[in-house]
Amino acid sequence: MTDRKKKTPSHIREIEEGLYSLAHKAADMLQLISEGFNLHSKKHLLEAEKLAKAVHDADKKYTTALVEELKKHKDELNQVKELIPVPGHIERIGDYCESIIVVTKSKIKDGVLFSDRAASEVNHLFKGLNELIKSAGDIVLTKNALLTRHLLNETKKLDEYANDCATLHEERLVLGICNPKGSSLFLDILDSIRGIAYHLGKIAETTLAMHS
Repeated sequence: MTDRKKKTPSHIREIEEGLYSLAHKAADMLQLISEGFNLHSKKHLLEAEKLAKAVHDADKKYTTALVEELKKHKDELNQVKELIPVPGHIERIGDYCESIIVVTKSKIKDGVLFSDRAASEVNHLFKGLNELIKSAGDIVLTKNALLTRHLLNETKKLDEYANDCATLHEERLVLGICNPKGSSLFLDILDSIRGIAYHLGKIAETTLAMHS
């Protein structure tokens, strides 16, 4: 396996470290959302919103920096090319996290309770996503092909699990086990989770393309 750390120029390495931190910030945001979801805590959701703003601001910062690198160092095209989409994908992950915040706020405001099964499924997905978002930051730094393939495979599995949750939920709704209000909120969260998984997969695909 090639160790690219030594070959990366310091000015690009600085951007990679920034993207690593940005991904972990997005993971922290999702952790706060998870706590807000489970504790019905608006405080945790407000903290998550602050991180969301930081993620949005950083996207513009790092995208601009990468474009400038291309202009100044065209000989480093391959090293910069794989990074250019990453800030945008992390920002979109932040967007989907914000969507979950909106849904969770509505859930708290209206006093909507999920079934134990639905709450367990959401928490399972939150936990899995949190680890995968951190992994996305890790592959930006390490360029580790095995870790990148692992991220790609796990995002596909998580997406499939979310789809299965939606199908089983619809069956529970037909049986009258779930209320319509809770149903729409649950499905909205699943949609956002699938969106996050999609962008994590795109980060993995972009990085893998550079290994081929």
